[in-house]
Amino acid sequence: MLVVIDRPSHSAVLWLTPDQTDLAKQVARHARLDVVGVGSPVRGQAGAVAQAFDCRVIDDLRAELAAQAALGEARTADVVWLLTPGDLGHDPSVNDTRALIAARTSGLRIVTSEPIPASALDLGADLWSSDQLGIGLAAAVRFCPLARLSRSFREAEEILPSLGQARTILVEFWSNPRESSLGASLFSAMELVHSLMGEPEAIDAGYVGPPSASGSQTNPGETLRDLHGDLTANLRFSDGRAAAVALSDQAGSWSRGITIIANGGRLHILDDGFHWIGPDGATLERHQTSSPAHATNSETLFPALPSPHPASAVAAVADAITRMTDPSFADAPPAQLSVVLAMAQAALLSARTAQPESPATVRRMAGAS
Repeated sequence: MLVVIDRPSHSAVLWLTPDQTDLAKQVARHARLDVVGVGSPVRGQAGAVAQAFDCRVIDDLRAELAAQAALGEARTADVVWLLTPGDLGHDPSVNDTRALIAARTSGLRIVTSEPIPASALDLGADLWSSDQLGIGLAAAVRFCPLARLSRSFREAEEILPSLGQARTILVEFWSNPRESSLGASLFSAMELVHSLMGEPEAIDAGYVGPPSASGSQTNPGETLRDLHGDLTANLRFSDGRAAAVALSDQAGSWSRGITIIANGGRLHILDDGFHWIGPDGATLERHQTSSPAHATNSETLFPALPSPHPASAVAAVADAITRMTDPSFADAPPAQLSVVLAMAQAALLSARTAQPESPATVRRMAGAS
């Protein structure tokens, strides 16, 4: 049962498209976000989305970041949640980089539901290199929700040593575009595979674009930005291990599944728990995911707020934001952007060339370590 989180609220600024309003309102209530300002990258829609939240209209995201950073501890927001970053970070300009890092340095938490930057080549560009600014971009802007940091995966982690080294992994992420784009799912899937198995030697991917009126098929773009459709990929590792991902943001509704095969059996992880089956077929452990951290049973949340989004989608995002904003939780290490983005870009390149591609080659092209 999903319940209201019993902790102080955080003031938040949201940047989203109109069709993301329902999901954002659900997540904001579940994560106890006091929404104080809302804007949209869609021209002419900022007022309408702000009215839906009954709050201040944000017309310029970059100006808002700069204003919050200038206020320091007197800022009016604790969190900026970018459901759709729009063109922020599209050009790896020093202005975008400085705005993001300055805002984070001031204490503002910046959470994005789309990868920033959107490609390994952008990350390798000189203007995204932020060492001289005193804080890394990966720490300044945190992607959410990462499957690796989901509640069910965290609870299953204690089994991993007993399971043994993963030799085969299957990752399945399904959603509609309002809940997660294909680009976001690909980033999260590659980050998960990398955390368990390291960097693959080669990735062989296939892509199917969203349905179109003409029925024609297109190739994916070169970055994760505005990436939609279906993607499958086989990942091969130099020591013989393998992984596969199957992803789509045209699948109707949210669902995430991770299957790990090792000498200790099969571990299947879903958003609501996990199931560990031994090599002989016996169930070694079956676990239902616990209630959200800092939750009470005093008030149920979702029966009063009917929504087209599954409760698991709302809970996944809300749990991730909660952990990023609550100081009682240890700050999880950020994703290794250079490798994860290279893996994602190798998959997109493979889908265009119809040949296996190497993430290491992409990293060398980007000048990333």
